[in-house]
Amino acid sequence: MLAVGELAGLRNGDGWFSVKDIQSLLEALRLPPPPDESAVLSDLKRKEWVRNRAKRPSWTVTPEGHAQIVSLLGQVDPAKADFEMTQNPGAEYGQARQPVLPPLLGPP
Repeated sequence: MLAVGELAGLRNGDGWFSVKDIQSLLEALRLPPPPDESAVLSDLKRKEWVRNRAKRPSWTVTPEGHAQIVSLLGQVDPAKADFEMTQNPGAEYGQARQPVLPPLLGPP
């Protein structure tokens, strides 16, 4: 949820995100939500990986949290990530994924 929060903050443009932003992004990524997002954020706050404020959106990833994300991403095998990306061909354009149509849906 830490990395998803970071992505949500980046999508918002200012680094801040809400629980609703996380829920929307998890849904878009087709990932199951944790049973209690607020409890997870509280745990991340206790570890000082996120912080909150009164103004909404109210959460952001701290530099320590960002370092944790980088540490976790360092464990990702680039070959496996490349394979996963080739399974969904397309391009990023206009801040959205533009899929490639399969030949079945192309012109005759």
